[in-house]
Amino acid sequence: MDEFTDKTSLLNWSHIKFTFFSHKGRLNRRRYWVMSTMLLILSIAYFCLTLLMLKEAPSTFGWLMIAFGVILLIYISIMMNIKRIHDHDRKGHFLWLYLVPMANNWLMIELLFVKGTNGPNRFGEDPLQ
Repeated sequence: MDEFTDKTSLLNWSHIKFTFFSHKGRLNRRRYWVMSTMLLILSIAYFCLTLLMLKEAPSTFGWLMIAFGVILLIYISIMMNIKRIHDHDRKGHFLWLYLVPMANNWLMIELLFVKGTNGPNRFGEDPLQ
């Protein structure tokens, strides 16, 4: 389904597009942590620059930039979480558990710390191979 493995460079543009904008395939724990950290750093930089721009000259455009950033961040987070849950051989719909109190804690721990299924599953090849 995807050609990216644990050996693919993290800064490969195709890999970044796959990780941030596609719901297909799998994402192992290490890649999930690294790409989440990268997304966090980019988000902080983006919002700091946007807030500085708003401080200098408050405008509707600045607020639209913040809204765009929030929507993009939510979309990318959902895509990454779908791929991570695919690594556990579950459908992306399983992420609805994030909306259930207490179940969301269990889901977050599983996505962050539990190894995915070994070998290929219905969502693609093992990203560790």
